[in-house]
Amino acid sequence: MGDNVYAVPAVQTLRSYTLSRCGSPIDDDITGLKVKMGHPQDKEAQVYFTDKLNKKGDKVDVTGGWYDAGDYGKYTTTGAIAAAELLLAYEAHPESGQELPDRCRGQSPRASSQPHP
Repeated sequence: MGDNVYAVPAVQTLRSYTLSRCGSPIDDDITGLKVKMGHPQDKEAQVYFTDKLNKKGDKVDVTGGWYDAGDYGKYTTTGAIAAAELLLAYEAHPESGQELPDRCRGQSPRASSQPHP
């Protein structure tokens, strides 16, 4: 068994986040995957009920996140799990600096998540 058996699976896992990104076009040279920016209307999504954060009728920016299951649907549970996984990775390896938290706030074009308000 090799010394670095998890290197390739780790890279492939991180690439899966990039290739499943929602809210930005994907043009991947390795896989040939080309997808136009999905869900552009999410920049001004309408709130349908009043809660502690928003009033009914407010417009909120809900761009970003990830597609799952290859169907280009957007599901908040999947996005929350992916963001949690990235945050747990950062918690386990804080020496990675700002790279993971920036990704979770949607600040980096290399990966994505729901933008931080």
